[in-house]
This record gives sequence, C-alpha cells and structure tokens, in this order.
Amino acid sequence: MVTGKSVYVEPVAGYNAVRMVWEQQVDAADIAPAFQSIQAALDSADRPLSVIVDMAARPNIPLQSTLWGALRGPFRDPRLKEWLCIGGGSMATAVARILSGATGRKNILWFDDEAAALQHLAQQEDIVAPKAT
Repeated sequence: MVTGKSVYVEPVAGYNAVRMVWEQQVDAADIAPAFQSIQAALDSADRPLSVIVDMAARPNIPLQSTLWGALRGPFRDPRLKEWLCIGGGSMATAVARILSGATGRKNILWFDDEAAALQHLAQQEDIVAPKAT
C-alpha cells in the first residue's frame, strides 16, 4: 500500500489486528496521525485488538514523538491486546522498554518477520491463517 506517509496504519485482513508500518525515513508529523488511527480502530473494536508494528525497514524513530504518540493514545488503552513488533533495531527496543516501564504493561512481543507474527495471532485467535494469494 502506498500512502504518501512515512508511518501509516492499515487493517490486517482475516485477523483482529491492524498493521502500523514504519518506512525507513520517518517524518515526525506522520507519527501522531498513525497512533490516532490505531486509537480509532480500538474505539470501534468489539474485542481486544492486536497491533503488528512493521519496522523491517529499520526506521529512524523520533524518540519524543513516538513516546508521546503512544502514551497519549493507544498504549494505555485496555482494548489494546498486544504489540507484535518486527524489526526496528536498538531505538525500537529502547522505546518499548520506556513504554513498558512507564505504564507497567508487558504486552510487547518481538518477531523475526510478519509470518511469525501472523502465526502468533492465528494461535491466539484460534483461527486458520488466510492463504497467501
């Protein structure tokens, strides 16, 4: 999906989840709207929602904007089941540690690739993963 944004959110077909995609070069102005999109998905969800955070591009994560967007938005929301993180590097793990420490929530999991994250979702939701087309 091409959105023109360096950070964007899209639904994950067949799962109770959304995908937050981070491009390599991040514009800090794109971060808050992405977290707002996750919050909107949570607000309309009928059950707890998972978020796949795709950082495979190894983004340059703006620390302050990312922490502020997560803490002011979905990170504390009880309807957010878990963050399923892919890639990201040392800044992403630092952000995760800070968020978990600040909130006491331990709902961030790390995966090598999206296939492993989707497999985890399928096991959690007791569904059969959709076939790739």
